[in-house]
Amino acid sequence: MPNIKVISKRRPSRVDAKASITLLISNNYIAIFPSVFSFIFWNMSIRAIGISQAGIFLNLIPVFTAIISWI
Repeated sequence: MPNIKVISKRRPSRVDAKASITLLISNNYIAIFPSVFSFIFWNMSIRAIGISQAGIFLNLIPVFTAIISWI
């Protein structure tokens, strides 16, 4: 298979830079905040109902992470 290089003569514009900054911020929001909040709520539930009862709901952490990131 030949090695094909795609060369663009177009220089990045400020719009591209804004889009990449916006993308970076939104990705960080989706990656960091829901995960952190899910584990904070997990620790609060352990404190409230105990580890034996909270362990039943351990598999729901990814579900709540997805819900919080969607909000």
